[in-house]
Amino acid sequence: MTKEKLGGNIILNGFDIDSAEKLIVKKMIGKYAEKIRNMADYQEILLTMQIHKEVKTEKYEIYGLVILSNGKAESTASGFNPFMLVNEVMQKIIKEIEGKFKQ
Repeated sequence: MTKEKLGGNIILNGFDIDSAEKLIVKKMIGKYAEKIRNMADYQEILLTMQIHKEVKTEKYEIYGLVILSNGKAESTASGFNPFMLVNEVMQKIIKEIEGKFKQ
């Protein structure tokens, strides 16, 4: 399982996909990191992907964790499209962060 540290305290763990797909994921995460940065101070964003081999395809499971200065936000999703899963996980995390700061 590969671990890659990006700028802005972002870590991708287990994203063993081709380089073009990984570039898209990095850009997606960068945009979400900017949104999170505008809402709250975060110390780290960690995304972990597990690939489960199916009969004719691969199923992905993605776990996201954002460590904030006053807690954490986390989410998970599974399915067949890694881009949609990253999007789903990060949107759930942003909603959780918004809920913490509205209270």
